[in-house]
Amino acid sequence: MIERARTNAATWGVSDRVNFICGDALNESLLRGLPRPHVVFADPEWEPLGQPLAAHARDPKQTQPPTPELMARIRRHLSENVALRMPLTVDLHAVRVLGPCEVEQVYIDGQPKFYYVYYGALTRCAGPTEVRLRNPRSKAQHPGFSPGC
Repeated sequence: MIERARTNAATWGVSDRVNFICGDALNESLLRGLPRPHVVFADPEWEPLGQPLAAHARDPKQTQPPTPELMARIRRHLSENVALRMPLTVDLHAVRVLGPCEVEQVYIDGQPKFYYVYYGALTRCAGPTEVRLRNPRSKAQHPGFSPGC
C-alpha cells in the first residue's frame, strides 16, 4: 500500500508534501512516537483482491484494520483532521456515526470510484459533495478537478 501511495503522490505531484510511514496503524507505541501531523489520510483495506465491487466492505468494521478502531487511535494520538477513503458500497450512516463529517463522492473519468470522508477541520460543507477528476494516465476527455459545495 505504501508503494501504491508513493506512486499516487508522484502522479498527482504532491510527493514533496507527504510523509509515508510503514507500520501497524493500530500500534499505540508507534502512533505515540510520531510527530503530530495536521492531517492524516487513512485508506484501510476494503477491497478483497480480485473480488467484484459487491464484495467490498459495507460496514466500516469490515475493513482492515477496522475503521472505527483506526479512527479512535488516529484521533487519540495524531489528529482530529482525518481524510478517510471508503468504498462506494459502504454504509454511509455507519461512517457518519464515527463523528461529524463531510462525505465526498469521487468520480474519475466520469465514473464513480469511491468516497472520501473528511473529519475535524477538513469539513467544509454540511451536505454531500462530489469531485470529478481526470486520470492523468487516461486519454479520456473529462473535466478536471471540480470541487463540491
